[in-house]
Amino acid sequence: MKTLRNIATALLCLVITTANAQQKNQKPDMEKMKADKVAYISTQLNLSVDEAQKFWPVYNEFEKKNDELFEAERSINRELKTGKTALSDSELTKILDRMMEIQKEKTAIQSEYYEKFKKILPIQKVAKFYEAERGFRKQLLHEYGRGCGKAPGGLDGE
Repeated sequence: MKTLRNIATALLCLVITTANAQQKNQKPDMEKMKADKVAYISTQLNLSVDEAQKFWPVYNEFEKKNDELFEAERSINRELKTGKTALSDSELTKILDRMMEIQKEKTAIQSEYYEKFKKILPIQKVAKFYEAERGFRKQLLHEYGRGCGKAPGGLDGE
């Protein structure tokens, strides 16, 4: 009877461990993350119907451009990480020059959309928008950080 209980306990531990390992290895659901971000920003900004109708299409353009640059930057970082010893000086120069161009493009996009957001929203809501974006990123880092050994529910001293 005791042996059966030990086997059952061991089996239960194995199932729980396997389930936890699979959950940690899953990639975040990007669609859910984007929906959560929209909900978070909407709540923080308290947009009127008119503001929302004007803001979200512009915001989606802004996100699309930023996502494209993020992917380009990621690609360059992967290339640097995997081929840094095999690349010639001229190849490295081209890659790093492109990285600098991406940084300039990011800054230009930030400036361009700051001006667009100011035309759509009162400046107080524009400021809240940037604060909401930072807040959402912090929330994501906290949420996904839990899978890396932190205590759930913010009990890790933060």
